Amino acid sequence: MRFYIRDDLYVPGGRIDFGSINPVERLAAEYTLVNNTFVPPLDPAVLQEHSGRRMERLDQRDAYYSPIDTPDWSPSGATTTLD
Repeated sequence: MRFYIRDDLYVPGGRIDFGSINPVERLAAEYTLVNNTFVPPLDPAVLQEHSGRRMERLDQRDAYYSPIDTPDWSPSGATTTLD
C-alpha cells in the first residue's frame, strides 16, 4: 500500500490533518468514509447517543445489504459485476 500526502495537509509534529482529506477505508467487502475521530475513552453520554445506530449507506441500498451475500462476490472481496 502506498499513499501520497500533499505538504499542506501536515500539521505540527508531522501528523496529517485527516479532516481535510475525507479518507475512505475498506471494511471487509465494503468501503466507508471516515467522517469522525475520537480518542478513547469516550464520554458515556457520547457512547449512549450513538448506541444502536447503524451507518447510513451512501449507495442507497438497504441497511443490511452486503455484497458477500450476492453470487458475484469472490473470496478476494472483489465483485465480478457492478450494479
